[in-house]
Amino acid sequence: DISLSDIKRIKINTLYNEYAEAIALAKKILHRFGYSYKKADSTPIDNELPPFRINMARLFELYVYCLLREKYPEKITYQSRGEYGCVDFLKADEKLIIDTKYKLEYKDEYEGENIRQLSGYARDKEVLKKLEIFKDAAKKEVDDNTVVECVIIYPNNDAKENFKKRKLKEESTPIPQFTKFYKCGIKLPTKQG
Repeated sequence: DISLSDIKRIKINTLYNEYAEAIALAKKILHRFGYSYKKADSTPIDNELPPFRINMARLFELYVYCLLREKYPEKITYQSRGEYGCVDFLKADEKLIIDTKYKLEYKDEYEGENIRQLSGYARDKEVLKKLEIFKDAAKKEVDDNTVVECVIIYPNNDAKENFKKRKLKEESTPIPQFTKFYKCGIKLPTKQG
C-alpha cells in the first residue's frame, strides 16, 4: 500500500525526465485502485482498468515513413515545417507533398478537410522553397503559379503490394475532382504465424 501523501511527494529529477510519463501513468493506475496494489487483484472483471490508448494515426504515419525510407532512401523528408504547419512528408525529386490519413473510407471517397489541409501546404512558401519550386532558381523566388502534386496515403488491405518500382504518383489513383491530387492505399502488416 502507498499513501496519497507519498505519491504527492514524488519529484522528478531533471536527470530522469524520461520517467515523468511513466510516473504519471503509475499515479493514474494507483488512483484507479484506491492507492492499493492489493485491490487490483480483487477487482471484479467488469471494473478492469481500460486498455492503453494507442494513437493509430501516428503509428500509421511512422509505418508509412519506414516504407517510404526503405523505397526512396535519402529522398524523403519527414515532418518538414512550413509557415502553415508541419507536412508529413516531402519528396523533393518528384515535387510531391505526401500526407497520411488513417482512414479506411479513402478507399471509396475522401474528406474535404484533408484536401484543404494539403492545399494549404501546397501554397505554403516555405514548403515550396523546400521543394525548390522557383520562378528564378538563382534568386530563390517562389513560383506562385505552379500547382504542386499531393498524395494522401491511407490503409487499404486490398492493396497488393506497397510501393512497387514505379514513382509514387504512378502508383496512386487520381482524385478526379481536383488537379494533381492522388490517393494511394497501402496494405497494413498482418500477424505472422
